[in-house]
Amino acid sequence: MKRPSILLENVSLSLNGNAGIVDILKGISIDIQEGESIGIVGPSGSGKSSLLMLMGGLERITSGKISLLGENLHEMNENKLASFRRTNVGIIFQSFHLIPTMTALENVAIPLELSGNKDAFDLAEKALIKVGLENRLSHFPSQLSGGEQQRTALARAVIANPKILLADEPTGNLDIENGKIVADYLFELHSENKATLVLVTHDLELADRCERKIKISDGDIFTQ
Repeated sequence: MKRPSILLENVSLSLNGNAGIVDILKGISIDIQEGESIGIVGPSGSGKSSLLMLMGGLERITSGKISLLGENLHEMNENKLASFRRTNVGIIFQSFHLIPTMTALENVAIPLELSGNKDAFDLAEKALIKVGLENRLSHFPSQLSGGEQQRTALARAVIANPKILLADEPTGNLDIENGKIVADYLFELHSENKATLVLVTHDLELADRCERKIKISDGDIFTQ
């Protein structure tokens, strides 16, 4: 029997806003199995990205419990959380989050370098070739198109073969061609590596490629 890859139990998130405390997520419980693909959909401002950030340990829950691969994120300090995330979780952001002073190759190699992998640059080069950027290895983010930046960010997110892939609107800023390249590669990794894939998207066709959809509205979830 598969174990839960991601487990949220009665999780809430409240943040301080200009008008006081704002409840972003309200007592959410989700059980995502190892190797499952999940599409999270819903209107803007519904809490989709916040939910993904909680799953990645980039935001702290206000109450409840959250665990990844049997490890309780809410009990980890920042150092342990960063180490766990570097080894087990790949995150793809809509806005890329590349380091502007580093080349594409250096950006992709970072996770492995931090882990002390001596083959970091060789593996980074292979990852960039896989996403069709063999001619962009020495280019800086400012010299790359939006699609190329997103493919670089994707290569960086998956270079360590993470067990969990979290993608926040990964095709949202891309044209149709680049969007298809990124989406196809995500599902290829999900299939080949048996990685758990959680995908936040406004694109219902993209969400339909997932095994299950979760709709979020006003901080609550509904399984579709």
